[in-house]
Amino acid sequence: MSGFGGIVRAVGGSAAFEGDRKHIERMALRLPFRTFSVPQTWSHDGANFCFTLLKTGPARQANAQPVTLDQQTWLIGDVRLDGRDDLISQLNAFGEESNPGSTDEELVLRAWRRWGESGSEEAFCKILEGDFSFALWRPKIRQLKCFRSLMGSRSFFYARQGEVFCFSNALESLREVPWISNEFDYHYLGDYLLNGWCPDLERTACREIKRLAPGHMLTYTGETLTIERFSKLPIEEPLRYKKDEEYIEHYLELVKQAVRERLPKEGAVVFMSGGLDSTTVAATASQILKQTTAPSSILAITTDYQPLYDDQESHWASLAAQHMGIALQVLQNGEFLPYTDWESLEFRLAEPLHEPYLVSLADQYRKASLHARVALTGCGGDDVLLGNAWPYFVTLLSRFQIRELCKTFGSYLFRNGAIPPMRAGIRTRLRRLFRFREAEEPYPSWLNQEFERKYGLRERWKEIQKGQEQVHPLHPQGYALLSGPFWPNALEEEEAVRGNAPVETRAPLLDGRLLRFLLRVPPVPWCANKQLLRRATTDLLPDSIRMRPKSPLMEDAVQLQIEAGRWSPLPKVPVSSWLYDLIDKEKWVACLRTKAGSVAWGNHYPLSLDVWLKGLEKRIWTK
Repeated sequence: MSGFGGIVRAVGGSAAFEGDRKHIERMALRLPFRTFSVPQTWSHDGANFCFTLLKTGPARQANAQPVTLDQQTWLIGDVRLDGRDDLISQLNAFGEESNPGSTDEELVLRAWRRWGESGSEEAFCKILEGDFSFALWRPKIRQLKCFRSLMGSRSFFYARQGEVFCFSNALESLREVPWISNEFDYHYLGDYLLNGWCPDLERTACREIKRLAPGHMLTYTGETLTIERFSKLPIEEPLRYKKDEEYIEHYLELVKQAVRERLPKEGAVVFMSGGLDSTTVAATASQILKQTTAPSSILAITTDYQPLYDDQESHWASLAAQHMGIALQVLQNGEFLPYTDWESLEFRLAEPLHEPYLVSLADQYRKASLHARVALTGCGGDDVLLGNAWPYFVTLLSRFQIRELCKTFGSYLFRNGAIPPMRAGIRTRLRRLFRFREAEEPYPSWLNQEFERKYGLRERWKEIQKGQEQVHPLHPQGYALLSGPFWPNALEEEEAVRGNAPVETRAPLLDGRLLRFLLRVPPVPWCANKQLLRRATTDLLPDSIRMRPKSPLMEDAVQLQIEAGRWSPLPKVPVSSWLYDLIDKEKWVACLRTKAGSVAWGNHYPLSLDVWLKGLEKRIWTK
């Protein structure tokens, strides 16, 4: 993730512009990777931009920003495009000469000149695939347009005061602008204490700083600021291939394309467990690099919690790595205690983050950065492929497609000797990776009553419990998860944990083209116990991995540490004075003293919030 930011004014005198120039220099000092790339600043005609470069590849990147083709439109941001070959072909067909050596920034500008400037903004947005967060500045008409890609893998924050508009992909950078108040957004903090994170895609911990939601475009002209959605996952009719092999071939083609377009030629790290998703990504990356460089340019990193419990992930990861011929590094986390050495971190968290093992995770990213600038993950593999058959059964029945229903379910029964999984929802999300609140946890009894009443937290709790509306006829739970706030929040948390480690994480299995295909795949038989993935990896993975049953939820390391008496969740003294405005300390401590209360995940949210608030107190923040 390269860092960027900007301050633009619709109108203003030279004194105002000179002040913005000073502010942009302060913003540049808070951009990511500033210690690995000299911060760049640029000022012209009422606009001030800053930028730090993280070179990743595989496509060429602009070494300096902002970028322009014609002095009419300037681009500042972080862009990694998918489908470059198709885009180049389309641009060339319309006279916008491009080639494989063109940077992603140049392709975006040419696409804008071809479609955006002619008024076809919808066509411009539709043609963009990939991970991006960027702004287009058009000085002649004093217009700024900002874009964030669909899955939210790149952040975009902004603040406005009258005629001046500030933005960045680093929230901490925006806090360097003096006129932006550091007052908390208490709605955000309320969501955090209820949920461990904030499902509202537009709020931040700072009241005056907002997020641009994924798949949205913001237009600022000085007089107006408008936001509209430009992208969302479609709901389409299911695919009806004649042969099973066609599903498998199509799936493999898309997985290879997604990995190839995210894989630098010099190699990458893969965060690999012993499960199907991350090993599939690693095997595909290794296969691709064998054709160009060497499989040794792939390093797999896995985490092991032995001797805390009998963690078998490193065993399975080792079998997979040996089969692929790639190196494996195992990080031992079994001796780590929750919240250990948080003060040793060299970066500042812009927002509260509930991750008791933050230091060990940050160390994982640091070690990955010693090998490569890109780390691939297996995130997103379960959302559709671990679906259930019941919605499909109901859909076929409601459409009176009885023949198809009997054929599909009968064939599955004949081949497997059992009906397909009819469970009511997708498997619980990977707690070890994201550590999010589980639905069965009760409403917290320790909230400050005045805070609870003022911000309607009981009503908000009920709203959160409802979850996303399920509208997809084939994959309702998967579609809701992929379309909701879960993944943008999880991917932003990765950004926060990386801190200043110069490595960018990429999730090939969250590729938009792959997701659109999977959402059209009939759940039976392909999404019954991930059958599509198991059959597609016949030549990629050893059978011991490929046919390995889906593992139950991994042990909760925090709970085991508490039960073993090695760590206590009781808060360290002193507690931040800000925390007393949000919780009833006596009720909270009493809750933690009980066995059930001490191990309940949600009761630990104030601990992480307290650590974050103490960090703010050291920075002389206003309350």
